[in-house]
Amino acid sequence: RNSSNVAIDGSGNIWVGNYTGNGNYSFSELSGSGAALSPSTGFPAPSGVEVGDLAFDGSGNLWNANEGLWKMAYSGGALTSSPKITTGGIDDPSGIAIDGSGQVWVINHVASGGGPYSTISEFSNAGVAVSPSTGYTVDNLLSDPAGIAVDGSGNVWVANQGGGSIMQLIGAGTPVVTPLAVGVKNNMLGTRP
Repeated sequence: RNSSNVAIDGSGNIWVGNYTGNGNYSFSELSGSGAALSPSTGFPAPSGVEVGDLAFDGSGNLWNANEGLWKMAYSGGALTSSPKITTGGIDDPSGIAIDGSGQVWVINHVASGGGPYSTISEFSNAGVAVSPSTGYTVDNLLSDPAGIAVDGSGNVWVANQGGGSIMQLIGAGTPVVTPLAVGVKNNMLGTRP
């Protein structure tokens, strides 16, 4: 199995996205000590879901960004998914983060012709686009973005591979509990401090 992309849930369990071949995907869940909590084949991805970048919100939902955005819930040994979200400028997403109010932040490589090369999309926790249909363009400061995070002051940070730079959007998001270990310990992952 090809494994890529990892996220930690509010219980401190580790989730890994897998490509199992022939267009099939799954998710493996491991305890903090590395013991398997999912079957050896993982939990099958809901129909139509491709594994991408992963993040958990404060309600325990797993967000997955790859050619679209999906909000997934886990219960009874199975994952269920929202319909694929393609609004708000989603276009070849390459990173995802959740802020303290549950807003979802996604960085995009714009694959379609025209427009800026990279954008940022923002969504409510219900999956409703906050950003415009083209995403936020940030004055051409995005250059092949590879990661996004929100800090304890609500600043949104983007790592650019192009030019080896980091960009900070001061106060754009809602503060999150940091460090991650404190958020997990106090069941405050993806919530406001």
